[in-house]
Amino acid sequence: MWKRLISIFCTMCLAFTLLYLRIGSIGADPFYVAAGKSQSSYTLELTVSRGFLYDTNRLPLVNQSQKLMAAILVTQENAELVAQITDLNKQEVQEKLQEAKPFLYEVNTQEVDDDNIIVFPVYKRYEQEQTAVHLVGYLSEGKGVSGLEKSYQDLLEQSKRTVEITYTLDAMGRTIPGTKPKVSYSQESDSGIVLTLDSRIQKICEEAGQSLKKGAVVVMDCKTGELRAVCSFPTYSPYRLSEAMQDPDSPMINRAFTPLSVGSTFKIAVAATALEEGINPSFSYECKGGYQLGDVVMHCHNRAGHGKFSMQEAIVNSCNPYFINLGMHLDREHLLRVSKDLSFGKGYELAPGLSTQAGILPKTLSDGELANLSFGQGNLLGTPVQLAQMLSAVANGGITPSPSLVEGIVTEKGEWVEQKELPSGIRSMQLQTAKQLQEFLIDCVEQEGQNARSPYTTSGGKTATAQTGVYADGDELVNGWFVGFTPAEDPEYVIAVIAEDAESGNKSASPVFSEIAGKIALLHNPQGGSDGFSVGNLS
Repeated sequence: MWKRLISIFCTMCLAFTLLYLRIGSIGADPFYVAAGKSQSSYTLELTVSRGFLYDTNRLPLVNQSQKLMAAILVTQENAELVAQITDLNKQEVQEKLQEAKPFLYEVNTQEVDDDNIIVFPVYKRYEQEQTAVHLVGYLSEGKGVSGLEKSYQDLLEQSKRTVEITYTLDAMGRTIPGTKPKVSYSQESDSGIVLTLDSRIQKICEEAGQSLKKGAVVVMDCKTGELRAVCSFPTYSPYRLSEAMQDPDSPMINRAFTPLSVGSTFKIAVAATALEEGINPSFSYECKGGYQLGDVVMHCHNRAGHGKFSMQEAIVNSCNPYFINLGMHLDREHLLRVSKDLSFGKGYELAPGLSTQAGILPKTLSDGELANLSFGQGNLLGTPVQLAQMLSAVANGGITPSPSLVEGIVTEKGEWVEQKELPSGIRSMQLQTAKQLQEFLIDCVEQEGQNARSPYTTSGGKTATAQTGVYADGDELVNGWFVGFTPAEDPEYVIAVIAEDAESGNKSASPVFSEIAGKIALLHNPQGGSDGFSVGNLS
């Protein structure tokens, strides 16, 4: 009997010893340690801010305003309060109560006296009327899928600031009400991308462009090619993407980077080529209302004819027959080369994966193609950015700048870690040619009835009413353009305005140019006015 009891006792001791050793080995195993920790706590992660996008003055284009987010654990005691500070209905609150898990939700007040509700101010990524939305882009599930958000996804994501709220769980994996969660923040960061945009000019253009049902505005520093404003119309809200995708006017297209028929603005390139080839500005041609090319008559907008014009008179009055005749006197390869040097047929990458389109520039020209090209029609398409480049070459003395959008990257401490060098420009015309064209274009603005004139500054530029080959209700749709530089005496900016489905360039695009040029002038000289500005005062 005693022997059997001793045997049983020894067996039980051995079993308990083995069990103890097994429990010890499990407790030391990293896998089970991690599993235990995950079962004893529950963590919510809230993004406070994502990396910044700044304008050239280091003003944020995103993360401009805040909203209130709360980590909420619903209890019997605070259920009514949760319904008051959120838009959850009573049934939804009861469901959250049954789940017994904390969650993140936007609330309408920061004044909450409840240990189970912690409120955090966080940045709204966008405004409802987000500035420069076609450049900024948007997020999907926290990831950049469009615009600069996509171009710099990794950097902007790495620069985000988060807060973690960690709750203690009971043995059943339920949050313990009344226990204070641990709150920990990641390092605060103001790092991000610095753009060439000037948010003041951007907003001026967005306001002025509201009259454009469909169109675009580009403002470029004519000396450097830096883009100070890029607007496309209609615009859209990053918070209403589904609505924008279904809009027949395609608001998500960036029309500033999209090629369109450029019309008579191209006469600037034709005149530049002629002057470079030594053709005198006094070169004359008599417009009789059309130009005969074989069996085809290419009409002027003045069917009665303008009479005899010099080059300056022809560009001021936008006489098509004059420029067709002028084009026929040019070296065709030279015309195409100058046009390419003025940016036509070239696309530009402004940020990783974000580029302007190249448009269309013919490689060879028949007589008919040359005739059409000479007044900006035919197989020719250009973007507002390209036209801004062409006008910049005229305004700055003959150098076509490459467009740029990104200045560099700034660190958490506000220090540069990378700064983009401005791409070099191309000499597209001689200084004398550029000066001559400036005179032509200043005269274009000064003519009677020109809507591009501003009482606050001086300018030079060219209108266009470009045929599109697209018809609606039997009428051909046209693009209205105005591209110009300001101020006339010492150009700083070039402004390109395109109005799709327009009445004309002078009626649809010129007033937008005038408003933008005037408001930019007032930024630099708030006391400016019509008394201080006139072309007659130019030195």
